[in-house]
Amino acid sequence: MSSTFTRVTVSAMCSAIVLLCFAAAAVLGASAAEAGAAGRVGILHIPSAAELARGRCPSRCGHVDILYPFGIGLGCFRQGFDLICDKSTTTPRLFLGNSTVQIYSMYPGDGEIGASVVHFNVTMISGMDTYNMSWEAPVEGVTVAGDLSVLYVVGCAVGVYFFGHDRNDPIGSCMSSCVADKEAMKKANTKVSQYFSEAIGIGFCSIRLIQDVRAFGLTVGRLNGGISALSGEVLSNVKVFLANSYTFATNDIYSSRVDERNVLGAVFSIAITEQPSCESAQKDKATYACSYGSDCQDLNSGGYSCSCPGGNAAREDNPYMMGGCSPD
Repeated sequence: MSSTFTRVTVSAMCSAIVLLCFAAAAVLGASAAEAGAAGRVGILHIPSAAELARGRCPSRCGHVDILYPFGIGLGCFRQGFDLICDKSTTTPRLFLGNSTVQIYSMYPGDGEIGASVVHFNVTMISGMDTYNMSWEAPVEGVTVAGDLSVLYVVGCAVGVYFFGHDRNDPIGSCMSSCVADKEAMKKANTKVSQYFSEAIGIGFCSIRLIQDVRAFGLTVGRLNGGISALSGEVLSNVKVFLANSYTFATNDIYSSRVDERNVLGAVFSIAITEQPSCESAQKDKATYACSYGSDCQDLNSGGYSCSCPGGNAAREDNPYMMGGCSPD
């Protein structure tokens, strides 16, 4: 009897210990999952420099300073502004979220991020004359800066239709044709560029954005009556890219990619999108992104952005941080 009782007690204790272990594992698993989710979601309050320092938030990746609301790691970025630092190269590279958009500079005070070109290389094949493509900002907190962005098309006998969130939201269109004489194309573009800032459609064409966009689509189509004097490879190779500016070079038509030395990368704008406007955002002080003393601006793309007041605000100012704006 005593022996049986002892065995039952020991068995019960072991069972209890096992249950406790499972419970502890479940709690730890849940905590880890919550931490991981928090790391992906980001914070919604206005942090101080001391808070980010305590959190050991990375302040630099390669040659780029990391400035809030952007950041890497738990508690280091605002929701929708997460970055990745790729350390697999000799000089680490900074990317917007899990994307191929590389960041070269960021200025929260100006609301701008300098980044790599958004590009599409199209190889047109026989029997297929229309190609559809789309792009969406890889993180919630940025939009394409409309006043600083142009869609460029380098190619021959091609037309492009450029639109916003759907085909019923047109941004513009352009057509590019070529002649067999390289020097003639070069001279034509050089001469016209003295009087016009945009392309005239000889070897390349361009479409300027008129407002910020979070996403866009485009249709690339072969124009009827291609130029037989040019090789099929030239006619089939079309480069489409979004950038701040581009200086046309005839050789770009004949190469597989545009020479990066001719292109100034893309520019993105900061956009706080949890609320549709400043008015609605200011009703929830716990999640309002603009620090005390900073100004709020509604965005035509939806949401709002923050800026430090006055025309003399320093570029280093950060309206998304506590005390981030320089005193008047």
